[in-house]
Amino acid sequence: MHFNFKPWEFFSKHPQFLNNNTLGLYAFYCTDSYFSRLAHLKLKASLKQKMTIVTGSELTPSWIEDNFINLGLFGNPGPVIVLLAENTPVAAQDMFLEHQIDLSDRFILFSFSSKSSFYEKLKKGKDGTFYKIDSFPSWQFDRVVNFFCEELKLPLSYEVKSAILDTLPPHTAEIVNLLKNIKINFPNGINSLEELQPLLPSSHFDQFSLADILSEKKLRDFYKKLSVIDSSQGDWIKLFSFIQNHLLKISDTSYLKAKKGQPSQYDKKIIAASKRWNGDEIKREMKRISKFLILAKAKPNELRTELTLAYTRTFTI
Repeated sequence: MHFNFKPWEFFSKHPQFLNNNTLGLYAFYCTDSYFSRLAHLKLKASLKQKMTIVTGSELTPSWIEDNFINLGLFGNPGPVIVLLAENTPVAAQDMFLEHQIDLSDRFILFSFSSKSSFYEKLKKGKDGTFYKIDSFPSWQFDRVVNFFCEELKLPLSYEVKSAILDTLPPHTAEIVNLLKNIKINFPNGINSLEELQPLLPSSHFDQFSLADILSEKKLRDFYKKLSVIDSSQGDWIKLFSFIQNHLLKISDTSYLKAKKGQPSQYDKKIIAASKRWNGDEIKREMKRISKFLILAKAKPNELRTELTLAYTRTFTI
């Protein structure tokens, strides 16, 4: 049986990982380490017995023979999890694929963290249950925030969740680390941006304040502030990525239709800004911000000079 899921769909349909506690062969393909780790923890809780955990690179033909083909004195009849199964040596793959192994009262999971021909060979050559966790676009990261809030039993207001999504890059690691930090400091959740702000990744600027200035088309003030900021390369990249996304939202407010609940204060500012900017103005500013983003990534030492020039040019606009 082969299944493809988004992460939140998988954990909704298989909260304990096992399909009705059926034993046998399982394979799990997920490139996101946080969702993989969560799946392994749920599996461990579901099995309720000691597991043998090995990595793919540790498998040998003799280990497979001792533990699955001719279970001998040193074999382990319990459940087995093979992490990083994509690293399983070809000889060990062939040994497992070529033999008819009785798994009617056994459990083995091959957990893959990257694309692997072994995963495809298992699907074609063996009976089992195969779960593939699909990637998802950045605009679905609200589902990731909602999912981990539920896992952590962490209630957050719609406005706080929106601020998290608007501030952090769409990376599971950053989302999870922030939510865990909130859980430690506010076990019962938070409802205000004032409580959230100190927990957000630190930088030498307030990107929401800068976005407000840009939204009001105060380009001289915007570039004046940027030209005197002294910050790290990573913070510059995050800022320009945020501003780029901010301008995209101003150019097309249809994203609001997919959001649940009432528009946040940030959303309301986006709507107001969309009435001030025309398409050509946004394209011009997007081009400029894209240039700064490229500089921040490739030539950060030149960024300050270019920002100063951008500020100087506002006097001719």
